[in-house]
Amino acid sequence: MSLRDKIRALMPPTNRFFEQRIQDLELELQKLRTEAVELTATREKQDELILMLSRLMTSHYYDKAWNYSTLTYQDGAGRILLTGWYGEENYGDELMLRTVLEHMPKEALSRITVMLWDNFQYPRFSLDLRVNVIHYPTSTWELDALAQSFDTLVWGGGAIIDDTQVDNNPWNVNVGNLFVKLSQLMIAKGKRVYTLGLSTNSNFMDMQYLKSLVEISNRCELFSVRDPLSAQLLINNGVSKDSIVECEDLVFGNKELNQALCSLRNPHNAIKLIAISPLCDKRKPEEYLPLVDAISELPDFQDHSCRIALIPMRNIGNKDSDFCAAIKTRQPIPKRYTSRTIHMI
Repeated sequence: MSLRDKIRALMPPTNRFFEQRIQDLELELQKLRTEAVELTATREKQDELILMLSRLMTSHYYDKAWNYSTLTYQDGAGRILLTGWYGEENYGDELMLRTVLEHMPKEALSRITVMLWDNFQYPRFSLDLRVNVIHYPTSTWELDALAQSFDTLVWGGGAIIDDTQVDNNPWNVNVGNLFVKLSQLMIAKGKRVYTLGLSTNSNFMDMQYLKSLVEISNRCELFSVRDPLSAQLLINNGVSKDSIVECEDLVFGNKELNQALCSLRNPHNAIKLIAISPLCDKRKPEEYLPLVDAISELPDFQDHSCRIALIPMRNIGNKDSDFCAAIKTRQPIPKRYTSRTIHMI
């Protein structure tokens, strides 16, 4: 080592050396900041992934898959799948379901499987116990198994022909989407498809849906609708008039309902009922009060020979019952009437 180097080692660092060291430290700090940002971004992505998985594990589809999924569909000759908007305890659709079942031969009931929507509180034992029950598929990937397992598919009434519910999302198990896809699969596999008293939405916008609908109407065993407007809309959009059979709503074939109607037509029956089935999803209870007041002013109410019956349309979680109860309790009943003038069914 030279004398110069020995002396320089004993002296304080020069400004140039000091500035270089500061620059090196700044670069090191910048590197550490970059690494910190990258670690933070990675942590955020991991948090998002954990949150997404958490949502999936608590989602409707995950929960439904654990509670309702049918692991296997048993094969058997002559098996019939009866489906519609069943299971949500919609008053009209449940009446249609029971109407179809009560007209089936008793010996065929054990071969019938009813597909129910995901209502965990559905009163399964209100259905004939000889009938089998499955729940809606968790995705459209299960439709092949359904089409393979059953020989006959029956759509038992309701506003099911609806192109607004149709898309290619595999999680879309709305009844309008299943109507097209499951019917096509059944027909393609040489199975039988029957539609009983269906109805349509007010118009069609999806041309691919219409093409599928024409194919189903031409190839199914029976294609029936419950109102002239639905029939005309289908004809206007390419469905052959010869393929369409017009019929009444299936509920008019309900034996118990017809017995009740006969009872009401009995001249010796002193009490008449006027039924109101309010739509609680679209209105408030107080909006029905003018209607109830107007009916209450009819002459038949003056001698107590007529009553108003509030009928829940759907009743998941007692929502409709509570809605009807609110109408009844808020109704300003005239003095000449009693609280029994308005009751709930």
